[in-house]
Amino acid sequence: TAASSQYYDRVVNLVGSVHVWAWGTRVILYDVGLTVEQASRVRRLAGVEYVRLPVEDLPPHFALTGWDHSTYAFKPFALKDALSRVPCYLWMDSGLELRRPLAWAAEWVAERGALLVASGWPFPNAWAHPGCLAKLNVTGGGASLAD
Repeated sequence: TAASSQYYDRVVNLVGSVHVWAWGTRVILYDVGLTVEQASRVRRLAGVEYVRLPVEDLPPHFALTGWDHSTYAFKPFALKDALSRVPCYLWMDSGLELRRPLAWAAEWVAERGALLVASGWPFPNAWAHPGCLAKLNVTGGGASLAD
């Protein structure tokens, strides 16, 4: 998972839900803009491996965080980095929480090699960058929060 300062409370909740439903599961937490105090706290959470994303060494759009203006450019970087740390992982956005054990997901991945979950958001949507849509040869308006 990854979190900025705006998502701190939610990522702590996610880690807590992992402790309830999958105690002993390693959590790799990418810091994409936590405050110094928040980062210090997450480093002390049981089972959490803290990884600070070096945003100062990356293009400026990597540092944008928050629901309304993030580019989420950090995510491919974090996904690739996670594969250098573990052979298999389940990415969960910081606003999510577990509500049941993870054994089913491990079995699914063992049998099929991957677990992909469809997003509830339509694509394209109001947050899709025009350049991204052009590269993917996607046309159409898409929905926005107001729709």
